[in-house]
Amino acid sequence: MHTPPGISICIPAYKAPELTKQCLDSVLQQHFKDIEIIITDDSPGDEIYELVKSYQVDFPLVYIHNDKPLGPPANWNAAIALAKGKYVYLLHRDDRIADPDLLSKFYRLMEANPDAEMGFTRCINVFPDGKEEKRVLKPEQIQFLRHHRPERLILGNFIGVPSATIFKNHMGYFYDAKFKWLVDVEFYMRILTNSTNFVFVDGYGVKVGLHEGQVTHMVEGDATVVIKEYILLLNKFDDAVLKQLPFYSYYWRMLRNYKVRGKADLHKIAPGESIDKRLVQMAQFQYKLPLKLLKIGWFSRPLMFLGYLFSK
Repeated sequence: MHTPPGISICIPAYKAPELTKQCLDSVLQQHFKDIEIIITDDSPGDEIYELVKSYQVDFPLVYIHNDKPLGPPANWNAAIALAKGKYVYLLHRDDRIADPDLLSKFYRLMEANPDAEMGFTRCINVFPDGKEEKRVLKPEQIQFLRHHRPERLILGNFIGVPSATIFKNHMGYFYDAKFKWLVDVEFYMRILTNSTNFVFVDGYGVKVGLHEGQVTHMVEGDATVVIKEYILLLNKFDDAVLKQLPFYSYYWRMLRNYKVRGKADLHKIAPGESIDKRLVQMAQFQYKLPLKLLKIGWFSRPLMFLGYLFSK
């Protein structure tokens, strides 16, 4: 009887074998060896398969070529579904592990904190020209999570990409395929709502490759994706979020910037979805105001606060 590995490393692949190679190489540099690697491949060709065949490793390496491309996040879930490890580490093929002790640190901390459902570390953004930028993670942001406030992730995903996280493999955690723009935020909020404990590995453990072909870049300006997913988050987690001024202000600016003008626009963006009445009131209020004036900060801010005071 085989003992399950400590960590299952799930790599959803799609074309660009050179990216998958640097991703795999970063795994092989890890000092932690109680692992398995699972690669689920959405590529139309066999370039990833040929790459994987060239690797000789001392641990299980499972390769699956999807009959039909699943796309994100379904391809992520396909890899996670095959994981046998105690913990799951989803590593995107655009990213690579920067700290050779990252998996050791994750494993050690998760074992020392059995109530923790997930862990995360800081990451470094790597731009197409090779320029690197460390993502800022403020101590107070971690404290928001410590004080059981996962909804703060709505105001900005300070945890980072899935490659910067690890989670337990005993609860059947999968990414919600309804989401594209906020797929990671929804996932983290769901885990941290189920369990308020987590671990944090200090330092910069992951380098995140950025490029225009990523799904988040492709949908960034699409209100039918972005606004709809923020509506879904309200419905899924806490219908009282908009009672808090920072969240009301965030949604106010979002409706303004995406030119959502009234209730009809909201229902066109999210047909069939329940929409928070405060959000409807916000959109209706903005509809009565000239969009040009709404974009002027000193004009928009007091109106936003007025709308907040009278929201029900």
